[in-house]
Amino acid sequence: MPFFRFKGEQVYFLDKGKGKPVILIHGFLGSHKVWQKVAPDLTKRFRVVSIDLPGHGFSNALGYVHSMEMYADCINTLIKHLQLRKVNIVGHSLGGYVAMAFAEYFPDRVKSLILVNSTAKGDSEKRKKEREKIIVQLQKKRKLVLAFLVNSFFVVPSRLKRYWIKNYLNQALVCSNQGIAATIRGMKERKEREIVLKFAPYPVLILAGIDDPLISVKQSKEESSLAKNGHFIILENSGHMSLYEETYRLSKILAKFIKNLKL
Repeated sequence: MPFFRFKGEQVYFLDKGKGKPVILIHGFLGSHKVWQKVAPDLTKRFRVVSIDLPGHGFSNALGYVHSMEMYADCINTLIKHLQLRKVNIVGHSLGGYVAMAFAEYFPDRVKSLILVNSTAKGDSEKRKKEREKIIVQLQKKRKLVLAFLVNSFFVVPSRLKRYWIKNYLNQALVCSNQGIAATIRGMKERKEREIVLKFAPYPVLILAGIDDPLISVKQSKEESSLAKNGHFIILENSGHMSLYEETYRLSKILAKFIKNLKL
């Protein structure tokens, strides 16, 4: 298995294809597996690297709080491990928060920034309280809490919905309570990073699911307009899980956007 060392622990990643480097960062409770249907189309054209963030998949948790800054440092360590210079960084949900932190702290390494069902904003006070409740409930009713969370991610009707939920829930169940709680604390405490978009010297693409219950289309469009070279696309058949709900269209959009970037 391919691993690199970060803060004394092994972190898992996959590295496939050749060409422009693309880093794929999964969302909360996911792993590199969430990209399994998107990545193959990209690896035909690019070098695609997907990671299991600490506390997810095959990567161990690293402490009490998994801050977005820590995750960004982890991504930078991976990039140095692979001896890459600039990368196209793609983040879904939590992965987008990580990508934003990476773009703030390592701007010279960013070729383009792509957010999928994600935002540059921090949590509202209401959202923070909801996250705290999840941490408490997790210790008592782990399986029920994870099942509830995963089900809440998938809101778009589909004959494949049950399969998607089962697939994602299996990934969630691999996560330890320590890793889940540490990631929740990190998301809760994350900074507002709209200023990163405003001063981004690289192209930015934000993709929004029209039925996303967590991030509105209006919010995503407004954030994309902050960037000088900002782009915005609505995914008409998606909620918060576009990488499952519109796999084919998402992979085509990503491939076209990255292919058209100037060298």
